[in-house]
Amino acid sequence: MVRMSKGEIKGGRLIETEVVMVPQEMFLGCPFCIIDLSHYRPDGTCKCDDRWERLRMKEWGYTKKHFKNIPLREEGGVR
Repeated sequence: MVRMSKGEIKGGRLIETEVVMVPQEMFLGCPFCIIDLSHYRPDGTCKCDDRWERLRMKEWGYTKKHFKNIPLREEGGVR
C-alpha cells in the first residue's frame, strides 16, 4: 500500500488530497474482497479474523455462518 499526497489547484486554491495505491492482491487476500481500507492492517492482511472487526461487519450483513472457516486471531492481537 502506497500513500501519497497530491496537490491540486482548484478555483485558485491549493487543495491537498491523499491518494492511496493498493495492490489488487490485498483485496483478493480477503475472503470477501472488502474494499474498505480500514478493514486491512498495515501489513496488508484483512481483519476477518478479528473479533472487533466481525462486530463491525455484522452491520454490513455478515453473520457467524460467513466466518465458519475463518478462525479468530488470538486475543491481544492487532486491533
